[in-house]
Amino acid sequence: MPTLLIDDDKRSDLKATHGAVWVVETDDGDEIAFRKPTPQEYRRFKATALDEAKRMHADENLARDVIVFPDPKSDEFKQLFERLPALPTALSKAILKAAGYVDGLEARKL
Repeated sequence: MPTLLIDDDKRSDLKATHGAVWVVETDDGDEIAFRKPTPQEYRRFKATALDEAKRMHADENLARDVIVFPDPKSDEFKQLFERLPALPTALSKAILKAAGYVDGLEARKL
């Protein structure tokens, strides 16, 4: 049974505070909201992902930077990531798409 649901008031608060916000839903029905990363957050993600010693933390760090619900400092957030340890990897794909990453982007000659 989902425990993390965003009610209408919270949705309005998130939009007012962060502007554009994306929501994903886990297979269990928990909702997670995130904002688009800033250029600095994206550069930090790329630098971490390219560092062999730190690579395993890149997805989770990016998720912590941009998730606006649940609060990344909350017990609910910690429990969610403990229950679904691969969630940061799945989230990073959605986050990168929101930031403009397009898999298979095609260029054409002018």
